[in-house]
Amino acid sequence: YHDPRTGRLYFWPPQGMLPWKAELFGAVQSELIKIAGENAAHPAENIRIKGIGFAYTKRTMFDESGKAYMPLVRGDWCVVPSGALYVENGRGICVEDCRFTDIGGNAVFQYGYNAENRVEKSEFKRIGATAVQIVGSPKALYEPSFWPHSQYPNLTVHKTTVDEPDK
Repeated sequence: YHDPRTGRLYFWPPQGMLPWKAELFGAVQSELIKIAGENAAHPAENIRIKGIGFAYTKRTMFDESGKAYMPLVRGDWCVVPSGALYVENGRGICVEDCRFTDIGGNAVFQYGYNAENRVEKSEFKRIGATAVQIVGSPKALYEPSFWPHSQYPNLTVHKTTVDEPDK
């Protein structure tokens, strides 16, 4: 329990637990490793991440202090562009034999240009959002079709209706 008046954090252990033997974790980051290339012509390339345990990242859903929601093209869903392992503009990124446990958002998030990346032989437990999420950039589309929406004044969302031509 956090008491905002005093700034103190209290912990009430479950019955039978010895508090002096408990391990407490506080998550402060939503991303633990970030791999980012410049663009499709100059991606981050041929990186192998093997046998690493990722755990206890910050919750991203409804977290106003974190990254802003990003609309997905051709739909009405939004995602938080973040992950314990974040890859943007990567090619040949290999994630192998890794463990993602108690992640507050996405475990692996790939954004923008990504080619020939692999996530294999890895374990995902208690993930707050998606284990592996791949989102392309709206810049890659000829017509991404975003429009302003009164419910989200600081966010553009996809137009979900078709305009009828005047008769």
